[in-house]
Amino acid sequence: MTISPRLWAILSLAAPKTSFKLAALCSNRRGRRHVESFKMAALDSFDPFVYLLFGFIAGTAQATDEPQSWEQDWTGYAKRYGLAFADNTMCSLITTGLMQAR
Repeated sequence: MTISPRLWAILSLAAPKTSFKLAALCSNRRGRRHVESFKMAALDSFDPFVYLLFGFIAGTAQATDEPQSWEQDWTGYAKRYGLAFADNTMCSLITTGLMQAR
């Protein structure tokens, strides 16, 4: 299942973000910047509102039977939910944690 970039943009703007200090990301101390960027990625990955988004994504995948090898029951839904969670967490850690820390 693919979700259009336009929908992702709308959903990311609608979700409230946790406040953090921008000054810590811009500091000259390289180690501190790495820690702050990964902390921000973790806060983004485990924000309470993204769990609803994962449920929506898993429900959409369940309705369209993607991937077809997974069952159409609660076990299949749980697998799809876990996939949405893992996908978001990895994307947050890579884009916010790694790319910002370099």
